[in-house]
Amino acid sequence: MIKKTIHLFFSRVIVAALNFLLLIYSARLLGAESRGIINLLIVNLSIIVLFSELFSGPILVYFSSRINNQKLKLVAGIWNLISSCIIISFLKYINLGIDEFYFELLIVSILFGNLGIYQMIFTGQEKIKELNFILVINSLLQIILFFVISHFVPLADVHIYFVAWISALGISNLIALTISKNENIIGEINSYKDLVKEIFQKSKWIFLANLLHLLAVRIIYFFVESSYGNVKLGIMGTGISLTESLLLISSSISTILYSRISNINVKDKPNELLLCNLGFWISLLGWIILIILPESFWSLLIGKDFFGIRMIFIFYGPSVLLMVLSTILSNFYSGNGNYKIPAIGSALGLFFATILSVFLINKYGINGAMVAAFISNLFQLVWLVFYYKKSQTNIGFIDMINSIFNPFKLKQI
Repeated sequence: MIKKTIHLFFSRVIVAALNFLLLIYSARLLGAESRGIINLLIVNLSIIVLFSELFSGPILVYFSSRINNQKLKLVAGIWNLISSCIIISFLKYINLGIDEFYFELLIVSILFGNLGIYQMIFTGQEKIKELNFILVINSLLQIILFFVISHFVPLADVHIYFVAWISALGISNLIALTISKNENIIGEINSYKDLVKEIFQKSKWIFLANLLHLLAVRIIYFFVESSYGNVKLGIMGTGISLTESLLLISSSISTILYSRISNINVKDKPNELLLCNLGFWISLLGWIILIILPESFWSLLIGKDFFGIRMIFIFYGPSVLLMVLSTILSNFYSGNGNYKIPAIGSALGLFFATILSVFLINKYGINGAMVAAFISNLFQLVWLVFYYKKSQTNIGFIDMINSIFNPFKLKQI
């Protein structure tokens, strides 16, 4: 497992580096206001993708070792198309600021969701090489195409970003289709009706958990945009995106953990607490490096429009460290088919994020948003740890905390 985790981690480091270059280049080219618009559109995309993932998300990892993969792809693909069209139309109707980019966002959501189907199938089958290749090639194509289009095609601001994204996703989907042609067909189910029912019974909790989690960590965007406008949102959103790059190791660990626990053919199950330990200390080291770099470095790198972004790193970093642990524990529960626990934790996070945002953001601005995010993530993690202790009666509370935070325990991995 560690070998696969390392391979996936390094591929995601490459992806993060490419995304970082794209963020830096787009920020310097488009400015803080356009980055604010892009951040808001990406939040809208996340909402669309959440509904799409009801039948095409992480649940495919769970079922890919149990059910015919071609049937899974067909059901997931049809749902992705239908849900994308419905949800984006609803978001346009309630006026969440996507009018000018309606068609670009629709195409991105369909292609993004479809590529996600291939990624989930690869993960469930533990085809990590194929997954790594798709992750890297998609990000590489996006930055290359953005650079080319921005220099040679006269388009207005944010549209450049989306044309490059759509082109990269289209090519990546064709590559994924080619790679997956020789996939082994395993498992059978009597009918598509039974398949849809089987998936929905489990995926509804994954959907609820992911929806609540997204709202919990991104609701501050809407409060900041409403109170302070796109420029402030652009600075905060860019700072959050850079800080959340620290989640690379935990997302890599979680992907492999979820895949191995949910795969009925795998007998050697990993120790989730030691994996939390590994994720925490690597992320902590990354955060220290991030905040050591001076403000002048970031102003030089992404432009003077983003002055003050280092304070985002400092105040949002603790929230990310909490998210590292929550992500790994949530995937542990999900891999065992217990999807309600992460959903309850996300509901707690959303409750506190909403209440605190109302009172803190208007009064304290971005700093208030950072405090709201921290307390929201803290309560979510407390719930996950509390339930873990309640369900795992063979381990004491002190031993559990020691396994998560004692760096000397890492030698047992």
